Amino acid sequence: MKRRTLSRAGQIPQDTALDYSRFSYPATARPKGLNLDSTPCAEPIPSFLEAALAFLRLSISVIPLRGKIPAIKWEMYQEERAGEALIREWFAGNSLNIGIVTGRVSGLVVLDVDGPEGVETLSSRDLFLPLTPTAKTGKGTHFYFKYPDGHEIRNFARKLPGLDLRGEGGYVVAPPSLHESGVRYEWEHPPDRVPLAPAPSWLLELCKRENGEGQSGGPRIDPVSILQGVPEGSRNDTLFREAARLRTLNLKREEAEILILEMARRCIPPFPEREALSVVASAYRYPPGGRILSDGEKGDSGRIVYQIRTVRDIEEYPDPSYLIDPVMPKDSILALGAWTGTAKTIISHSIERSVLTGESLWDKYPVIETGPVLLVDEETPRGWFKERVRKAGIKPDLPFFALHFEEVRIDEDRHFEALMEAIDKVKPVLLVIDPLIRVHRKKESLPEEMALVMARLRKIANNGPVVLVIHHHRKGEGPLAEKMRGSSDILGGIDIEYSVVKTKEKDVVQFASGKTRTAPLEPINLKLTFGEAENTVAFLGTEEEMILEAAKDVLQGGGRWHYNEIKTEIEKREIAFGMNSLRTILIDAAARGEIQGERESGRGKPWAFWMP
Repeated sequence: MKRRTLSRAGQIPQDTALDYSRFSYPATARPKGLNLDSTPCAEPIPSFLEAALAFLRLSISVIPLRGKIPAIKWEMYQEERAGEALIREWFAGNSLNIGIVTGRVSGLVVLDVDGPEGVETLSSRDLFLPLTPTAKTGKGTHFYFKYPDGHEIRNFARKLPGLDLRGEGGYVVAPPSLHESGVRYEWEHPPDRVPLAPAPSWLLELCKRENGEGQSGGPRIDPVSILQGVPEGSRNDTLFREAARLRTLNLKREEAEILILEMARRCIPPFPEREALSVVASAYRYPPGGRILSDGEKGDSGRIVYQIRTVRDIEEYPDPSYLIDPVMPKDSILALGAWTGTAKTIISHSIERSVLTGESLWDKYPVIETGPVLLVDEETPRGWFKERVRKAGIKPDLPFFALHFEEVRIDEDRHFEALMEAIDKVKPVLLVIDPLIRVHRKKESLPEEMALVMARLRKIANNGPVVLVIHHHRKGEGPLAEKMRGSSDILGGIDIEYSVVKTKEKDVVQFASGKTRTAPLEPINLKLTFGEAENTVAFLGTEEEMILEAAKDVLQGGGRWHYNEIKTEIEKREIAFGMNSLRTILIDAAARGEIQGERESGRGKPWAFWMP
């Protein structure tokens, strides 16, 4: 979707300008290095609804906030602006604060100069700020700049002391919102009087730097996101994920406790301090590389602390939900297993396409949530990979991303960190690894070696995307639940194992669940069609439906038929089944009235069936 800036030259059109002359501006000292010439007025403050609608007229994306926390799921408004009707619904008759979404969608970035520390940084380094729209916050100042062409401006925090920036993926609290201290956000330089200035060159250069001063390599910590808090129902889980992320960033435990305690206080309702400290202790059982400390190892505190969860904690866990109902539960690890040449990759691509487009899987199973898909493929040659993606119907405009021959190794710390960074960038709802064996160097037959691989897959699933791994079946016959190749730790680490098995019918495979933590999926048959332009996967029916349909076709010939006669005719059609399953299916169908049946008179006589 095309996103607009305020105007080509950064000027605000007069016919759409918000009348900020009614705002009240207190007189403030002008610190060295800050150009803050303006003459404030003292007039009534506009309502939140009036202000939000005025921002909309300026092509600025707004969201409602409770304090500083989004009152809605706001990610979509990083790409498109809410309309007038929705804004009226948000702000009419309530006291929600106003958030301005920064980045290209609003055509602006915002520099947050945080109190005396930020002012001192600007002054001591002679960092000049041009005249631009400026707002006073609870304890600092927001400087609004035009989003620069040809740059990707992301959020950063404290790359210099007291300086934060909100760009793509960020937002700021805007006037006339009320700070939790009771201080109101107010314009120093209203945007109807002062045009947006270009971001100064020193700020653009700062955006290019990976880390702030005095900090080792690694991703920057964003205190703004940490301190936003979360509502009841996901507090425990979210706090643990945030603590684990801080651990990954190698933050000292004492510093992590300060941040998590502040986040806990901002939860709705506040999360108990003792339990928040327990969350941090649990997260710090993981060294920065992500491996759980083994017996004899110690964390920063010199001891291992388990997080004990109460029934109230467990009640805050989210209810089960699905990407595809009931095939793909969220927060889960799924395995799709088959022998070589069973079209498991084509079936996997069909799943990816449904998640991308929202079209029902195989015209059978509804897609509940769509979103980006990230595929890790370390096996398919480039030409074939291109052809498979094209024939799966995955178009260029869909949010499909691939790590192709990037030598992903989830059992090696640096590679796993790089994968987590890629996941954080793409934010997929589905991660596909094809195949599992190509992304590690462990012996799959040894549980102690595969434990690390499965633990890291679980870490990925716990942080957002459903994980689907493509795996191979072991050779030979046996129950479906025993076909997965490798150690028991692989099977134990996944939530649902799906298998693809060839049938006697050409280009028809059976899709069924083996091991599962939820209700098993009834085996179904899928028809594979391989075309020049497209490969398709179509639902044919469950095993029972296919057997019954074939039996009805036999009975359409007229007369009474016994088991063996029906069995012989169905076998000619290369449909696999057992004698007992056929008997049960026919008797059940007769009970429902779909066919007619009765046991013939005489001891030991079989049942006979015919069409009504």
